[in-house]
Amino acid sequence: MASIKLLLLWGVILKMAGAGDIIDTLFPVTESDVKFFFSNQNTENILVNISDPQDVAKTGFSKEKDSFFCANALLESPLISDYCKDIRIPLLLNYDVNYFHIDWRPVSNNFFTAFSKVPEVSEIVSRSISNMVETSGLNLTKSQIVGGSLAAQLAGKTGQNLAGKFYQVIGLDPALPGFENTDYISKDSGQFVQIIHTGGGSNRIGQIKPLGHADYYANGGKKQPGCDLELTGLCSHIRVIPLYIKTLLNSTQFLATSCDSEENYNNGTCRNNNMSYVGGYMVDRNEKILVNISDPQDVAKTGFSKEKDSFFCANAFMEFPHLIDSCEDIRKPLLLKYDVNYFHIDWRSVSNNIFTALSKLPRVSEVLSRRISNMIETSGLDLSRSQIVGASLGAQLIGKLGRNLDGKFYQVIGLDPAGVGFKNNHYLSKDSGQFVQIIHTGGGRNRLGILFNLLFPITDSSIKFYFYNQNDTNSTTPIDISDPDEVSTTGFSNTKDTFFCIHGFNEKSFDPHNSCQKIKKTVLASHDINFIMIDWSGLNGSLLYTHLVDNALKIARIIAGKILDMVDTSELNLNRSQIVGASLGGQLAGAVGTALDGSFYQVIGLDPAGVLFFSFDMKYRLSQESGQFVQVIHTNGGYIGYYDPLGHADYYANGGQKQPRCGFDRLGFGGCSHTRAVDIYLDTLINGTEFLALRCDSQQDYDAGRCKDNGKSYVGGYLVDRNASGKYFFTDNMS
Repeated sequence: MASIKLLLLWGVILKMAGAGDIIDTLFPVTESDVKFFFSNQNTENILVNISDPQDVAKTGFSKEKDSFFCANALLESPLISDYCKDIRIPLLLNYDVNYFHIDWRPVSNNFFTAFSKVPEVSEIVSRSISNMVETSGLNLTKSQIVGGSLAAQLAGKTGQNLAGKFYQVIGLDPALPGFENTDYISKDSGQFVQIIHTGGGSNRIGQIKPLGHADYYANGGKKQPGCDLELTGLCSHIRVIPLYIKTLLNSTQFLATSCDSEENYNNGTCRNNNMSYVGGYMVDRNEKILVNISDPQDVAKTGFSKEKDSFFCANAFMEFPHLIDSCEDIRKPLLLKYDVNYFHIDWRSVSNNIFTALSKLPRVSEVLSRRISNMIETSGLDLSRSQIVGASLGAQLIGKLGRNLDGKFYQVIGLDPAGVGFKNNHYLSKDSGQFVQIIHTGGGRNRLGILFNLLFPITDSSIKFYFYNQNDTNSTTPIDISDPDEVSTTGFSNTKDTFFCIHGFNEKSFDPHNSCQKIKKTVLASHDINFIMIDWSGLNGSLLYTHLVDNALKIARIIAGKILDMVDTSELNLNRSQIVGASLGGQLAGAVGTALDGSFYQVIGLDPAGVLFFSFDMKYRLSQESGQFVQVIHTNGGYIGYYDPLGHADYYANGGQKQPRCGFDRLGFGGCSHTRAVDIYLDTLINGTEFLALRCDSQQDYDAGRCKDNGKSYVGGYLVDRNASGKYFFTDNMS
């Protein structure tokens, strides 16, 4: 295989050594060395002089149809290797087009001339095509050309000769030897140029550097699976042909991710970037240019014009290219009709993370407003000629952004702005722009989907209560705590303390990992009390977290109503009662306490859920109004958990965001750190002096030792420290 590359380079070396005239004399290129063969769905391989309109007319060519040109590669013969035929067969099975095989084998099959004659051959090809445009009505805006290896360079050079008028040019692993310092195939070769790399790199046959408007790298673009023994990269190089053919048969065969490097692709850094399908009959012309709008030089490269209107679009929550992509759906029809500067504000690295999307929105709006302000100053962006649109969560983002920019956008359009999490804090308002238009399609309370409310209604029967004490720790029979007769059969005593526990989202009733089951086992081992588990796992069947959050107040009021009945009929003493909740259960516990006018002796929130709760009114969540004393333990704040202080005393383990030995949490999820709050609390039930915390303003101050002389407080315990007030930080090594 190495000989193939060496022989190809031999022609290059001769040319560079000044033997070009000898080569030209020995191997002249003539018009007869380049032939065109026409095929369509009714006929195949008709030799045609495309410069002769009468000859063209005999073939069945139609100027109303698309035209497809394919140039053969180095050392091909009809009986051994003929990739243009391999492309033609599946293409014409699926598409009614004019197909032209550019056959230049008298030149391409000569090692000594193949490289040096590419410019001459391209002149002949482009001249013939130009004649066909003039005499037979060939439309280059409805034409494309494809070439593999050496022929990719020919296709690119031909496209340049034709002033880049081809609708699209596809280069299949363009040849490297002899073309290191040429730009035969480039963005100038066509209106849109796509390159597929499979065998690129130094000392290999294919190019590795980006050449087109969009470059696709299969398995890194260098070495393909099954090609372990190759020396020159030929095996990987020719893999591009079957790969491309597969995309003709199925245009969604290969979905690629926009990325700077294979390393970043492999480590997941690019998982939220734009995605694009490889190849296909019509390639993905998603002509997005990543731009730093604060940098005037970067902006200048894009084609931005301050004389044109500008249109900004912010994507919604949980959008993915080629699946749900509101800004892409808007861009296509917009640019077909209007000549504007279009900017997609892509914040998917935040908006596609259910644990951070809402809480990070204000920060994202600050970053955007700063960048747009810079663009106004450095690139002449005129907000009085600019508009911005966003859907759902994106609508709230653009509303906040518009207000940050003093309402200077000419118009702001909100497409059914998100309601969940924005009950009392609508960022989108009349202050967001000079004129603000809202289109409503799914508004109102409980409008996350009528279907979910029908399938998973919130009723009294959705919530069950299980009673336990030291004599019965394993009951699986629910009780109606509003019925005194039923309560009296359980062993309930109104002279004992009562401990209520609400589990978190998606926890199963009697699973040993259920937070309340673990707390029950621990607390009853040392305390003779009434323990009541509030089980709302029947509502978890919806698997729609937002549905439950939106109905949090309704759930809390049902629970509070039952407890109030128990106060009235069974003499439950709330002054001797506490309620504990983990995650979403922590927020529900708070809402229950608030509904009972803060009568609980103490309320404990174990890393209360933060997702969708950051802007809720206090009646929907945990707050100081939830009980006589409210303690909160934070372990994953700003991710799954709520970070800001909620209670009379808030305790932050290791900073309250990420916990030791929870490496996976670095990806931004936080499940390990989130559940650590329950484990910490269990430890304090066993040993009330397990964790000593220092009152402090921040983890930075705590780490720097600036809080060592401040007030101290023990975390958790059966009865919490009611003398504590404010924020406390402590260290937990998970030993």
